[in-house]
Order: sequence, then structure tokens, then C-alpha cells
Amino acid sequence: MITSAWSPLDPDIEAFIEDYDRRNAEQGTEATALFAPNFLALDPAHAIALTPAMLAAALPARRDMFAAAGVGAIHRADARQLRLDDQHTLVSIDWTAERADRDPCASNRLSWYAATRAPCASSSTSTTTT
Repeated sequence: MITSAWSPLDPDIEAFIEDYDRRNAEQGTEATALFAPNFLALDPAHAIALTPAMLAAALPARRDMFAAAGVGAIHRADARQLRLDDQHTLVSIDWTAERADRDPCASNRLSWYAATRAPCASSSTSTTTT
């Protein structure tokens, strides 16, 4: 039973997310190189195991889809963690993005499961609201 509460990010998890943010914003950097060898992507309709190479191949199409919808650069708005036990942490991140038409920002909440004694980000779930 989980008895902890959501809290600010531990320094090592914060550093991982900052590195991901930096790599994701810079052209030619490999943000997906930070992920574990198997990345489990989950949403309400699918559960798919991906390698970092598969994830990297899908990201350009995803960026193009957002750009076509008028969604600009995405920025982290908030992040928190829930310690599940001494080796596992659930990380929840809120992202926002300005829209080209200046309507209210789109928002996205992404949750990552992080094995704190192994590579981070072994799974992901997301929900999007606009």
C-alpha cells in the first residue's frame, strides 16, 4: 500500500527531466537516448513496448502533427513525484504549449514510472486537454 504523498522531485529525477527538456529542445540531440531499452507507452487505447530507436522514429511525425494543429513549443509547467517504495517512483509532469492562434494554451499531463535503481522512464501515460 502506498502511504506517501505527492512531493517535489528528488534532485536526480529533476536532473534527468532537465536533461530531457534540454535535449528535446535542441536540434540534433537524442532525448530518447535517456530512456530504458524498453519503453512502455500507455494510453487509454493502447499499450505498446518501444525501443528508444522506435520512439525516436515516431517523434518527428508527432511534432509535425502538433505543428499542423498550430501547437508551438512545449514547456514543462509543473512536476511532482510519488514514491512507491524504496526503488520505484511515479513522476507526473504537466506541460503547456502556446497555440499559433493565441487561444488558451494546450496542456498535457504525462506520468512516468521511474525505477530509481535503473534507467528512468520505463513507462508513460498521457492525457491531453485543450
